[in-house]
Amino acid sequence: MFHFQASLPHNIPVSTANMKLSGIITLASITAAGPLRSAYLTKEDHPVPAGFTRESDAPASHPIRLSIGLKQSRFDELERQLYEISDPDSPRYGQYMTSAEVNDLVKPTNDTLAQVHGWLREHVDLSTAEYSPANDSLKFTLPVAAVETMLATKYGVYRHEDGSKLVQAPKWAIPQHLHEHITTVQPTTFFSHATPQMDKVRPVNNGPGRAVSPEDVGKSAVEKVS
Repeated sequence: MFHFQASLPHNIPVSTANMKLSGIITLASITAAGPLRSAYLTKEDHPVPAGFTRESDAPASHPIRLSIGLKQSRFDELERQLYEISDPDSPRYGQYMTSAEVNDLVKPTNDTLAQVHGWLREHVDLSTAEYSPANDSLKFTLPVAAVETMLATKYGVYRHEDGSKLVQAPKWAIPQHLHEHITTVQPTTFFSHATPQMDKVRPVNNGPGRAVSPEDVGKSAVEKVS
């Protein structure tokens, strides 16, 4: 609970003083409630590549293994150090960097992790997420319906001219304040060939919003033509 003891000059009109005090209380209330939320804004919007045709909406319960890339905090410094150890004229030439040193340079800032986690907790149980060694990417599995809500998008089943099928979303969005913290979300706009050829998408019996186990992924989406 916030307590305010406002000391205002005697020559300020009462109405003005009340407006200022009201503004202070409103700001404090917003701060106490948590970080400000921003409106969704498109992050990527790519045309469907040649050779792919949209067949249908993706089944709502189809599980998607979502991968989210986070902004790396000191990638420029990593590039500089890698250049030094590969430059014959550098005193550091021939040295190497440990994986721990590399991870320390590319790990996201605490602010990036806090902002992204705050948003993700509204959609997924983060205890099910798998992180890269540097925490600059994470993966988790959710049904299509939940991912569509999270990314303000619509997934479809796309058939390639070679017969393979993919579940993709050519356009996706995230809250505007996260654009500087999230670099990529896949599968969305990157259309690769699915091999072996797949015949159909089969939904798994998990309702929208429920996390899907890795075992479910093996049972879903794509079945080899028999």
